[in-house]
Amino acid sequence: TATPVPPTATPVPPTATPVPPTATPVPPTATPVPGDVIFGDGFESGDLSRWSAAATNGGQLVVSAGAALEGALGLQAQISSTKAMYVADRSPAAEASYRARFRFDPNGVSIRSGRSHTLLLALSSSARPVARVQIRTSAGSYQLRAGLADNTGAESYTSWFSITDAPHSIEIHWGAATSGASNGFLTLTIDGVPKQTRGAVSNGQLRIEELRLGPTGISSGISGTEYYDAFASSRGGPLGP
Repeated sequence: TATPVPPTATPVPPTATPVPPTATPVPPTATPVPGDVIFGDGFESGDLSRWSAAATNGGQLVVSAGAALEGALGLQAQISSTKAMYVADRSPAAEASYRARFRFDPNGVSIRSGRSHTLLLALSSSARPVARVQIRTSAGSYQLRAGLADNTGAESYTSWFSITDAPHSIEIHWGAATSGASNGFLTLTIDGVPKQTRGAVSNGQLRIEELRLGPTGISSGISGTEYYDAFASSRGGPLGP
């Protein structure tokens, strides 16, 4: 008489709903790549000893507190003649890709209309100009542009871009053309905003071996004191925020 009793335990479906991952991917930040950084100096040492060489024009290029655009000290260039003044970094080693950034304040420097001078100059091993940043005035406003040379030495430039009489961040990114091509380039960035890229340049024979920071190529009709600070360079990688 023992009738088999069917099982009464009804299977219970799982109640744990899979939870989608909540970690939102974080975009990469502009962090310098280890081994990519070449050189940097904010002049906080109080002197020019970290640089490979310096042309101070009898002490008219000096480290001072008044020139500080970051930290406590900066580089002050007092222009009273056409003689070049600069600090030189010779750390670059035949670089085919190069990025440099610095802080600059015109500080009311007087530049006669039609005149200009170079703030940043990159050179080859034979001291040939490879790339540069220049300043001028136009209609009472300061303006910047960047230029690069081709294999023959001819230079081509970006447009001029106006800046105020105040501290600014200036950056260039230069690249040599690949073998047999005309794809060399130079990008000018001001205050974190890319302004223009000058490309399609045949400059594959050129390499950067030296960088000069300070007023060079000074025309007559320029006088006053301008400030530089927070220089940094890399082999093309980002230089940080």
